[in-house]
Amino acid sequence: MTLLEGLEPLGLEPQAVAKELQALAGASAGIEEVVGEKSGAVVRTVMVQGLWDSTASELLTKKYGLPAACVDNRAAGGKKGMRQKQDKAPTNIRRA
Repeated sequence: MTLLEGLEPLGLEPQAVAKELQALAGASAGIEEVVGEKSGAVVRTVMVQGLWDSTASELLTKKYGLPAACVDNRAAGGKKGMRQKQDKAPTNIRRA
């Protein structure tokens, strides 16, 4: 599972990022909303099925122009043998 948190303070819409990652990865993506107990603020997290750390990092830095310092890829130094899934083209999406 790939998680992206803290997009809204950076000016990014989680729903749009989830939709784009879903198309790039050919994987299921969604938004989880959690309400903070003390602040009552809603925190939205993008969840993408599978390990798509490199794809997500590249999307955020290249397309959306975020500085690399804003992207914390925690999977990059993770468990041995843990690798990103290979990019694949979705077969269920037709473009006009």
